[in-house]
Amino acid sequence: MDNMLAFESLSPAHLDLAAALWADPEVMRYTAIGRPLTADEAADRLEELLRTQDSLAFPTLFAVMYKGTRCGLVGCLPVDPDGGTYGLFYQVQRDTWGKGVGGSSARWLLSYMQQKCRPLTLLADVMAGNTASLRILESLGFQKTAEEPAEGGMRIHYRLEVNAPGDK
Repeated sequence: MDNMLAFESLSPAHLDLAAALWADPEVMRYTAIGRPLTADEAADRLEELLRTQDSLAFPTLFAVMYKGTRCGLVGCLPVDPDGGTYGLFYQVQRDTWGKGVGGSSARWLLSYMQQKCRPLTLLADVMAGNTASLRILESLGFQKTAEEPAEGGMRIHYRLEVNAPGDK
């Protein structure tokens, strides 16, 4: 699977991909936004995401390519970059669901971030009904930290701490 994936630093050139993802109600029901976005909202969101990269020493947001076709986004949004804390997310088009694209993209990003950032703490949240993402996070070593009611169900929070100063 990993040799079928490639990653590009997120840029304004990825607006069509982002807008298609964010307009899909099935993709968006598993996000913190919870609803599809209009084209204008998608443009604003992409611009906002790209602004998070301005002060970082390395990119943390990427477009996912599967078999040469753009199909998703994966990234770590800065929460406290000086302390090495980022929020992990991944979103892939429905036609790639069940093919390992989301899990392989998250695994690639985790490896990338481990090389770039020490110490590193990753935070993630997922809707309880999103069993594929629950499995992905748990397979990467994330630990459940909390649950809270959210629109559409329960939101589960996860945390992964890696590359602490004493780690090899």
